[in-house]
Amino acid sequence: MTLEEKLNHFMEISVQDATMEMDASLKEYQAALDAQFEERKAMILSQEEKDLAVEVEAVKRQGNQKLAHEHLVNKRALSQKETEFKDKLFQEVAALVEAYKKTPEYVQVIKKQIIDAKSFAKNDDIIIYLDPADASKKHDLEEETKCTLTMSEYSFGGGMRAVIPARSILIDNSMDSRIAEVRNEFQFDGGEYDGR
Repeated sequence: MTLEEKLNHFMEISVQDATMEMDASLKEYQAALDAQFEERKAMILSQEEKDLAVEVEAVKRQGNQKLAHEHLVNKRALSQKETEFKDKLFQEVAALVEAYKKTPEYVQVIKKQIIDAKSFAKNDDIIIYLDPADASKKHDLEEETKCTLTMSEYSFGGGMRAVIPARSILIDNSMDSRIAEVRNEFQFDGGEYDGR
């Protein structure tokens, strides 16, 4: 082998070694870049998933706030309508009570209330009040119940009230208190609307 051949052979081997080293370095560098790329891609995807979750949560929260607001608006509107219907209903009740107060049955109810109050008082003194609107019924009721009746200074819608001072007891059988009691307990049951 000549010197030139040796040099060519040495050069081939050197180039081959350098190429192999360069290929190995390139592969190593490519692997490092690929690993770095995958890591960066995973980090970006993870951050995007977190950002998406935050956005989804914000949209849900905003939707829930709108829903809660609409629910509150609807609840207020319903409450207002219920109050309007309740007022209208009890205006009709008041009119029916006024008509009832002109019947003989009304006088009989007051008579029974007076007798029951006297019976409850037993031997204690009792003051029985009539509504000023029932002044015309006082004389007949006193004769039928054998009881002295007092006209109230204030209207209480009819019926009677009685006080037993010795026991600090008020018997309130007034129409106003009965209607107020029914009104306070009255609730709409959510029945079907018939379009009227």
